[in-house]
Amino acid sequence: MKFFSRNSAQSSRPPKSSILMYIAGIFILLVAVASLVMNVILFNKTVAQYVDQGYPAQEVLKQLIPLQLLPGIFEAVALYTGIALVLIAAGFINQRLAKLLSIVNTVSQDSIPSDHNTVSFTADEEAPVKDGIDSPETAPVITQEEKNIFTSGQKQQGEEE
Repeated sequence: MKFFSRNSAQSSRPPKSSILMYIAGIFILLVAVASLVMNVILFNKTVAQYVDQGYPAQEVLKQLIPLQLLPGIFEAVALYTGIALVLIAAGFINQRLAKLLSIVNTVSQDSIPSDHNTVSFTADEEAPVKDGIDSPETAPVITQEEKNIFTSGQKQQGEEE
C-alpha cells in the first residue's frame, strides 16, 4: 500500500537543497570570472601607470607578472572555482541520495504487511469488538478486596527480598 503517490514529473525533479547548491555554485563561478577580469584590468592599469612614470615596459612586466598577475589568476581559479565545484558536487550527491532514499522509502512502504494498516471508522460505524474485551461495558471490574490481595502480595514479596 502506498501512502504517498507522486507523479513521475515530481519524482524526477531534484530536491530544493540540490537546486540551491547548484545556484550557489554557479554564483561562485560568476564571482570567479569577475575576479579574473578585475585582476587583469588592475594589472593593465598598473603596468600603464609605471610606463607613464618612465619605467621600461619589459622591466615592469618582468616584475609585475609574478608579483601581481599570477597570484590574482591562481586565487580566482583555485579558491573560487574550487568552492564552486564542491558546491555543485554536493548538490549532485544530495540529488542522488534523495533519489536513493525515495526508492528505499517506496520499497519499505510496499513491504509493510496489510494487517499493520490503520483503519478509521466513521460515526455511523462501530469498531469491531474482539471477545468483548474492547468494550467498556464488558471490561472486568476489580473489587477493593482483589486490589488488597494484589497489594499485600507485592508487600510480601518486598519483605522476602
